[in-house]
Amino acid sequence: MIGRHLGKQLVAAVAAAGMLQGCAFGPQLRQVAVNQNQMVAEAEDELTLLNIVRASQRFPLHFTTIGEINGNAQFSTGLGLDLTLAQGPNSHDPGSSLGVQTSPSYKASVLGTEKFQRGIQQPIAAETVAAYLEAGWPDELILALLVERVDVYSDQKRLTRADHIDNEPGNNTRFAKFLCNFELTTKATASSRPLAGFADLIDLDGKDDADARRKEITGFLALLEKDSVALSEDTLYLTGSSSSVVINRLDEARCGEAVDPSLNGATLVPRFRSTQGMIYFLGEYFREAKSRHAYNLPFLNDECPVPVRQFRPILTVEDGSGRALVATKFRGVRYFIPEPAGNQCTEDEVIAARSMQVVAIVQQLLNLHKSAEDLPRSISVTGID
Repeated sequence: MIGRHLGKQLVAAVAAAGMLQGCAFGPQLRQVAVNQNQMVAEAEDELTLLNIVRASQRFPLHFTTIGEINGNAQFSTGLGLDLTLAQGPNSHDPGSSLGVQTSPSYKASVLGTEKFQRGIQQPIAAETVAAYLEAGWPDELILALLVERVDVYSDQKRLTRADHIDNEPGNNTRFAKFLCNFELTTKATASSRPLAGFADLIDLDGKDDADARRKEITGFLALLEKDSVALSEDTLYLTGSSSSVVINRLDEARCGEAVDPSLNGATLVPRFRSTQGMIYFLGEYFREAKSRHAYNLPFLNDECPVPVRQFRPILTVEDGSGRALVATKFRGVRYFIPEPAGNQCTEDEVIAARSMQVVAIVQQLLNLHKSAEDLPRSISVTGID
């Protein structure tokens, strides 16, 4: 009787273990996907910080990316049965467990092609800058990061440049004062390009049949009804709208600096950095910030109960030990982006930096230049998690 009863309980325990494996497979698999996603995010963040540190010491920049993740997950089920034999009822406690082991394979690709290098050395497109502004990114941050200099013209036709303001990270520069009174914003513009000549779009020659002529004319008129199409003289144009990036004077200054008198009535034109130039600017900013000479971004903090004018650094990087959002090592020294401290709603207070927003912008701009054609060289790495 004991053997027969034990056999039934053992079968039940095995069945229960199988059910446990089936139920737990989904959460375990999801966790594997989440872990790999977090690994990629941490790697990209550290690579971004590493290049900023390299730039701060005037070292060459090097770019790699994790282009592919493959691997498998092995699930194992354990079954245990605790038996106690005594007079009377038999005591037994079946138990089961589920284990998972992953062995992912990563391909780290070197971004070193001519196309990629030329791409990151080209000025950032005005359309890209406009997209950041229209998406709600702080204009003072975009102005500081992406604008290399501001050209000053005394006339609207921009025939002769009267002056220019370089965006250097020092806190006594003209650009630091410029940030107090001017903003970067977008302006809707109309654009058009020739599509085809009238003679190429409608051909009535040789069409004596009324139905054929009617069909040709009806099709042309339907084309003209489209919002994106316009006819000028004998040419059909494809029209559209886009946004240009302009600099406007603020109605209310972001800080106490007075407007440079030479800028009154002038036409101000932003000139944008390249992605590589932006990284070297951040390296220079880090170097200046270590000696407390880097400018801070003035802004109106409307998250306080009463809006107050405050400042925040573009980026904060420290060396040594401390709690970090991102950390890396270069030439034996640990560098990290610190966790931000609590902010105060005090006028003219310097609060936490925009560090992780800066990291995000660098990564996004680099991603614009990545493609399958730019990943010819790969280093395969297999790890056990």
